[in-house]
Amino acid sequence: MHRISFILFLFALLIGADSMVRAVAAHADSSAAAIVTDTDHGIVRVMIRGKEVARFTADGLQVRDSIEYGGTITDIGTAHFDDRTGGSGAP
Repeated sequence: MHRISFILFLFALLIGADSMVRAVAAHADSSAAAIVTDTDHGIVRVMIRGKEVARFTADGLQVRDSIEYGGTITDIGTAHFDDRTGGSGAP
């Protein structure tokens, strides 16, 4: 259960980080940071300095190296997640 909570926490964190990454990319070299959508493989990649550091797939979030956070992780369950996001997001 804690693993699912951790994955959900990281997913929310990286979604929120999208704005930050875009702001950083706007002020730095365009190759410094990017969110890349690989529609052929169904992957959203987080790239920093040309290196893939994280990815989202249908299975969840994968991170290449360390994860640091300063809060708590709570397992809210999929039903609660779906309610708060307006649905399951399934096509």
